[in-house]
Amino acid sequence: MDIPASIVELMEQFTRVGLVKRCEALGLGTSGSKEELAGRIVEHSKSGNQDTTRVGDYLDAVEQSSTSSRESVDREARGVSIHDYLPTISGKEDVCAWVIEFKTSIKLFKWHDLHKLIYAKRVMQGAAKAFVRSIRRGSEIDLKHALVEEFEEKVTSATIHESFRRRKKKTDESCSEYIYAMCEIGKMGHVDEESL
Repeated sequence: MDIPASIVELMEQFTRVGLVKRCEALGLGTSGSKEELAGRIVEHSKSGNQDTTRVGDYLDAVEQSSTSSRESVDREARGVSIHDYLPTISGKEDVCAWVIEFKTSIKLFKWHDLHKLIYAKRVMQGAAKAFVRSIRRGSEIDLKHALVEEFEEKVTSATIHESFRRRKKKTDESCSEYIYAMCEIGKMGHVDEESL
């Protein structure tokens, strides 16, 4: 049985999650394969509804209902949220590692400074969110510096060595997992290779 071109086009352009979201928006069933979901969307369109089935038309419709950039529209239409790519921070995590991970993520999106600041604030949770609300407005760089200054954990060589001493291999842990856990402890500060 040949699959209609409109169904094939939807299946090629969108993930199953993206098709499920579209079906939800149209009030259609959300179970089944990609082909079944795309078929429901096409049938819904053919039954006299004004919704479109061409991928380009669908993206245009999504873009009209959103104020985000074209890249964001494409990602959202395929069922991937930007927040899935951004690390969150609550103040309990290693803030320097968060800054590096956040910088890596924003390079992928090629955002302007305003977008960086907005999304940096959106991923804040707990104490970090309260702290950000209490400081003056500034740039994304000022925000990162303020977070590092406030939440960076000052680690001494003694605390790292104490962590090494306390960390024992768990019974359900492989040797390589144990070694990687010890290396992670060593990354908290400047520990030479021999100490590890």
